[in-house]
Amino acid sequence: MQRRLGWEAVETFLNDLLPRCTIQWVDENLHQLGAARCRQVRERRYSLTDAISLECMAQKKIVEAIAQDDHFARVKITLP
Repeated sequence: MQRRLGWEAVETFLNDLLPRCTIQWVDENLHQLGAARCRQVRERRYSLTDAISLECMAQKKIVEAIAQDDHFARVKITLP
């Protein structure tokens, strides 16, 4: 975020948006599920972060995301 939008955007995110979010910390089980998903997909541009996010979203039945990654759309996550 800082690299693309600058420090002002980071400050806005930290002060205005982040306090409205629920943080899901990655535990060992979620990490292992994400790693397994990553191994299954085996695409160069598919990250462990994406895989863990999708596992978390599946567990919580989240169907919308603020993202620009087609990996989310492929599994029927609604994007902006």
